Amino acid sequence: MKFKKFLIYFLTVYFMALTNLWGDEGKDLFIKNCANCHKSGGSAPVINPADKAGEIWKKYFSRGRHPDNEKMMSSIGEENSKKILNYLMNNAADSEHPEAAIIPK
Repeated sequence: MKFKKFLIYFLTVYFMALTNLWGDEGKDLFIKNCANCHKSGGSAPVINPADKAGEIWKKYFSRGRHPDNEKMMSSIGEENSKKILNYLMNNAADSEHPEAAIIPK
């Protein structure tokens, strides 16, 4: 029984650590790729994760709503796009820890 509890605890901590690492990578990708245009004085409106709810970010990406979607996807790639989306959803307005000031307005 103790081993089962230990295993559950270990796996929980392990997956939480992986999620946090992936989230950090998503944040770095967001700043590196999105902040170029989505900044004060940039060619697109300033955006931050907490500007939208998680489901709104998910719909935005899944429906290809970005005005330069093909260009964005070809430069970022599908895997990095997923990491950025994960970061946005994990830090969205309705998340446990919204981030509102990643890109200064």
